Amino acid sequence: MDPAHQNSRGLTPRCLTSTPPRPNPRPAPGLLCTSNWDQCGFQSLRLQERRIDPKGVGWSIDANGVAAVVDSTAMNASSVTLDDIVAAHRLLRDRNPLVQCLTNTVSVQFVANALLAAGAAPAMVDNPEEAAGFAEIADAVLVNLGTPTAAQVESSCLASAAARAAGKPWVLDPVGAGGLPWRTQVAVELLANRPNVIRANASEVMGLAGAEGGSRGVDSSAHVADSVDAARSLLDRAEVVAASGEVDLIFAQGSTVKIGGGSALLQRVTATGCALGALTAAYCSASPSALIGAVAAHAHVAVASEIAARSTSRPGTFAAAFLDGLDAVDESALRELVRLD
Repeated sequence: MDPAHQNSRGLTPRCLTSTPPRPNPRPAPGLLCTSNWDQCGFQSLRLQERRIDPKGVGWSIDANGVAAVVDSTAMNASSVTLDDIVAAHRLLRDRNPLVQCLTNTVSVQFVANALLAAGAAPAMVDNPEEAAGFAEIADAVLVNLGTPTAAQVESSCLASAAARAAGKPWVLDPVGAGGLPWRTQVAVELLANRPNVIRANASEVMGLAGAEGGSRGVDSSAHVADSVDAARSLLDRAEVVAASGEVDLIFAQGSTVKIGGGSALLQRVTATGCALGALTAAYCSASPSALIGAVAAHAHVAVASEIAARSTSRPGTFAAAFLDGLDAVDESALRELVRLD
């Protein structure tokens, strides 16, 4: 990095050399399963399926729905059902998870309002002095590289390391990766802290994996289908990779889920993708696996956008209607509108 990207102390923040803060001794909500997941409705979890936290600790669900520590080798990702999505939505609303958002300046207000509308709680704590400490308090962390500064990069490194050490889920949204070299390198270094989910468009997924993705800065000119190999190659550094576009493809080891639907107006309102990243973090904290969390978040956004598009065909009014749609999503809407393959 050049001197312009050094922080106020003259040091270049590097995720690969960051020392994670002391782990939070409290269990992370959504990670340590003390409830019966079957009662919550997560029917895809069976005896041999496990949740793995960023430190490699596995949690097995026995025949009675009770979690236990297991060896994390040979984990197979579970498939995701509509019932899983409904159950995740129910838990999100019940738990109101607190999401620390280190997001870009263009999206701050919209992301915060989207989380509130969906049933989560936002906290826009993104300075280096507080980032790590707050990550230990939050239920989940979003790192979005839309408008990175040296200070925010340092905060992102510290918060993601703290989340990993504390067993909290964190989501990386590598905005512009592959099209802008400095932020691409930052995103690559953040992978050292092993995000639970990488949420990006096709070009960003390909750029992060080192492939040519046709990125136009923060926009994508690649199709989701083009990013399949790149997404799968990133699964050794993240639990889940979610590539959004004309359809959303969500990858985990041994599993690929496709979410269809959603309004084309999402592409005409800035920060809807950023809101999806934040909602993915929220759902991961309220779900028994990052795969279910990522799928549920994408389904929630797709359904909300379809509800919003019923009342408007213009981007300005759609932005407000989309927030209303996030709030309006319920079990009935999910069962009617989710298109899951």
